[in-house]
Amino acid sequence: MDDALLLRLNLQLAALLPPGAAGRIDRIRDADGASLTALELVGRERAVPAVKRASGAARRLAKALCAQMGFPTAEIPRGPKGMPLWPPGVLGSMAHDDSLAVAVTAATNGTCSGLGVDIEPAIPLDDGLLPMIASQREQAAIQAGQSTGKLLFCIKEAVFKAVYPTARVFLEFTEVEIDFCQQTALTNYGRTVFWRAIADPHHVATAWW
Repeated sequence: MDDALLLRLNLQLAALLPPGAAGRIDRIRDADGASLTALELVGRERAVPAVKRASGAARRLAKALCAQMGFPTAEIPRGPKGMPLWPPGVLGSMAHDDSLAVAVTAATNGTCSGLGVDIEPAIPLDDGLLPMIASQREQAAIQAGQSTGKLLFCIKEAVFKAVYPTARVFLEFTEVEIDFCQQTALTNYGRTVFWRAIADPHHVATAWW
């Protein structure tokens, strides 16, 4: 991805975030894997280099955002179920695809109580997977051109990341219903989540409540 497209993605990401939140997208670099601390490597000691690079890239961005907020931190370890352990005063989310990493952060005393992000390559979802992730209503919306299967996947991933740290409830894809007109999501236990997404040049989705 060239610099112009990367700048475009970062400008688009800024427009997807709730007030008070910040985010950043960058390329995954060869040196990012070596930047992981010993605590950040716990549970991923045997991961392939590409996974370590992606994790390192996301944490590089997240640490920069924490410092920008006034909460500098040397490391962001993995907690239960792989959740990032953010420094006190910060909530956030990280994600990556094969080439790009993204991180978003907000203050815990700000406008949202949960924040999630996902990034996916803008390629079609395998047709056979759509019934596994989409309700009949969502499939109808996709057929009407309101979304694509892969973008729906991206939005739901962001929603999962926004709600899990508080609820600690594992959700199946069909246990979150996306409303494309209202740009909201509803979990099966009644949590309403707001989301925003872009489809090009990568699928990027944010979610918060």
